[in-house]
Amino acid sequence: FGLSFSLIMLQTDLHNPGVIKKMTRDEFVRNNRGINNNSDLPKEYLESLYESIVASPIALKEDEEMRHRVESQAANSQWQKQDLFMRESESMVAKTAEMMKEKSKSSKNPVYVAAQSVEHVRPLFEVAC
Repeated sequence: FGLSFSLIMLQTDLHNPGVIKKMTRDEFVRNNRGINNNSDLPKEYLESLYESIVASPIALKEDEEMRHRVESQAANSQWQKQDLFMRESESMVAKTAEMMKEKSKSSKNPVYVAAQSVEHVRPLFEVAC
């Protein structure tokens, strides 16, 4: 229980823009002394937990969607809008690729249909380019 609470607090500390002084790895390790029945967890283990929260914040899907909406509304300059567009495009491509992989795994004989006319795929390229 104590470690779970500590990880949630670390998540908030590292990724909340309102927190000015971020917790360091050494502070996280020090804060978790004695939480394993009055003994310490391995320092390497705690450091790896810290690094994983730094690299991959804990986020619910709803949180991510809200963050994207807030970023979209806050994008003022052309550069910010272009950066946001590129990140959203990359995210869509990654999600689509993952969906296609999952679909091909679940289907014994995946069937793909070739477009017979450029008009069938033109909207895809107009949006992407």
